[in-house]
Amino acid sequence: MFCVKQRKHSHEFFEAHNASTDEMNTSESHKEGKNSLLVITTRTVSRWIARFQKAGGDIRALFPSFESSGPHGLYMLPQVRELLEQAIANVYTPYQKVPVTRVFEEVRRLIIQANTNNPLQEPLLLPSKRTVYRYINNFTQSSSF
Repeated sequence: MFCVKQRKHSHEFFEAHNASTDEMNTSESHKEGKNSLLVITTRTVSRWIARFQKAGGDIRALFPSFESSGPHGLYMLPQVRELLEQAIANVYTPYQKVPVTRVFEEVRRLIIQANTNNPLQEPLLLPSKRTVYRYINNFTQSSSF
């Protein structure tokens, strides 16, 4: 096992860290009062070396990557998605170069109409213009117009 000194970011963080590690950690180094050490296993080091070598010696391969975190697609309620697809069918054709803002206005009109027709249900939220742009981009790429 390798030991690396841990940086002290701020006084509050260090106190909170010590309080949580005193309760949770039971390893030998923590029992001896060495709370400022971060234990790194040989497996972790071997992963770092493998990533570094696979990247051809590029140090950026060791930086954390966030591409795989977060949502990977557009999330919309099914009712909103149906209304958006209806608006696209009513207004948008890629051959006529209709502005996407017209689709957005049509979606707004359809959502307001749906909300007034069903006052007892939770109101549908209007997607942002950027979401409409992304949806149309994905929609035109995945389907044949």
